[in-house]
Amino acid sequence: MGIFSRFFKGPPAPEPALPLRLLLEATRASDPHARLVDGQVHLSSGITLGVEHIETFRFDNGNVRTATVTTARHPTFFTEGLIEFQHAMGADEQASMSSGFRSWAQMDLATLSDAVQADPRHCAVMEITLPASEQAPEAVRQIVLGPVAHYASEPVDADEEHPFCPCCLLTRSLEAFMPVLRAEQFLGVRLFASRADDGSFSADCRINGQDHPDALPALVEYARQWAGTGTEFRKQYVIIRPRP
Repeated sequence: MGIFSRFFKGPPAPEPALPLRLLLEATRASDPHARLVDGQVHLSSGITLGVEHIETFRFDNGNVRTATVTTARHPTFFTEGLIEFQHAMGADEQASMSSGFRSWAQMDLATLSDAVQADPRHCAVMEITLPASEQAPEAVRQIVLGPVAHYASEPVDADEEHPFCPCCLLTRSLEAFMPVLRAEQFLGVRLFASRADDGSFSADCRINGQDHPDALPALVEYARQWAGTGTEFRKQYVIIRPRP
């Protein structure tokens, strides 16, 4: 039996599901040691990633739109998981999912990877001191400012009074987050503001994947102050955490 076991080890392991395989490929761009363990992507930082396919929609022209959701966990900092959605388009299902995961890895994962370090190496960090009150003692929170996605169909005015910087989306809507800043757990915050070609404005904000409508008026007002015209959007993922 021992001789045969050297050559016959049972059926080969099943091929990972498409979303999981594509997520692994996207993470290896920044972490070549990322690997699959029990249906999840394990990263060198200690973060584990799960993924779920939500839907695939095929257009008449053959293009595809996909929606997936990732859950990031860390054994120390966010054991219950931080959820984010990936919406993308492509020539087929694989191309669409790959695009969504690459964008997520470049923005969200880059922020998460820095946020589990005592001293983030790539992202800027803001520190906010919350004064003591009758209900709570003084608290210090850090905000890890992830990379920013910025698109403008027309050149941005270089003489703008306050040019766009990595803290603008958050600082212009900070009041809307005061009630959650005292939370002692890690919070993943998605910030988005846009101006359409017709001059209309919109915004989106999520905390751990859940809508946070309180921030929308401030984000829309911020977008109204942008210089120039035409289509423009600014998007960012930030982490709110206790000071290490």
